[in-house]
Amino acid sequence: MKADRYILPLLPLAALFATALLADLAPRLRRLRRGLPAAVAVALVGAMAAPSVVAYVRNLDRLGPDTRTLSCQWIEANAPAGSFILAESYGPEPISALEFSALDPEVRERIRKQRPDLKVYAVLGLPMYQVMPEATSHFYDLRFYDDLADLVVTSSSVGSRYRKDPALFSAQVVFYDELDRRWTKVREFGPQDGTGPRIAIYRNPRLQAPFSKRAGVPAPPALPVVPDRLPGSFSGFFERLAYNYEAYGFDASAAGVYRLALRYPDQPADVRRKLTMNAARCLLRAGQFVSSGSATYK
Repeated sequence: MKADRYILPLLPLAALFATALLADLAPRLRRLRRGLPAAVAVALVGAMAAPSVVAYVRNLDRLGPDTRTLSCQWIEANAPAGSFILAESYGPEPISALEFSALDPEVRERIRKQRPDLKVYAVLGLPMYQVMPEATSHFYDLRFYDDLADLVVTSSSVGSRYRKDPALFSAQVVFYDELDRRWTKVREFGPQDGTGPRIAIYRNPRLQAPFSKRAGVPAPPALPVVPDRLPGSFSGFFERLAYNYEAYGFDASAAGVYRLALRYPDQPADVRRKLTMNAARCLLRAGQFVSSGSATYK
């Protein structure tokens, strides 16, 4: 089973049936020779406790270092603040501009005073869908990120799923192969380092300055227009991408990213309206001084 958590709602019902079975067997056990009911009870308790004991031993291993934590610490120690990080799910979670801007302004200011060394990054997550996972292939095109991302972080929790079916997930497999061929793997965390998925971190050899320090960052090339099988998912991806441009003051390019999202006709009307308003805001602000009330981190 791919996700055994889905059977959890059945466990209470199974416990009721098991209890009813024991209640039905109890009178019959009493008629057996002396001592047998106690032995049966001990055996049943042992059988029921065995999975918990096995899980306990397995969970003890998880008390050690986790590859996601270790890789996050490595990024914070080695990647300059303002780097653009493209990351798969189930991987490290460095502080992103989107998360930081969602905090109350007073909280942000307090954090800045207490942690002047805090690094905030432009983080963009690669989409992952439980339903129709092949729909993510649209975003697994490394050419889209060649002039954008400083780092790409992959997780075996995601990649192993795609590699099991290379015919269905051909775009994802090509993406991984291209990373190995054209980008530089600077660090990998696996079983030898701790528990958790295998995390690989790639550096973009084409870029020298981090995202926030570049003189200008153009909008990425347009991806082909394909049907959005999960309406709203494409716009959500481009909206998060555009915010990273906005957060670091690249307003004209941010407007271009919002316009990329508007190319997909399957987006709900309210989403298209929001994208249009965001693009207009960026165009009005492009080339102008950004007020101190805006959450910028350049």
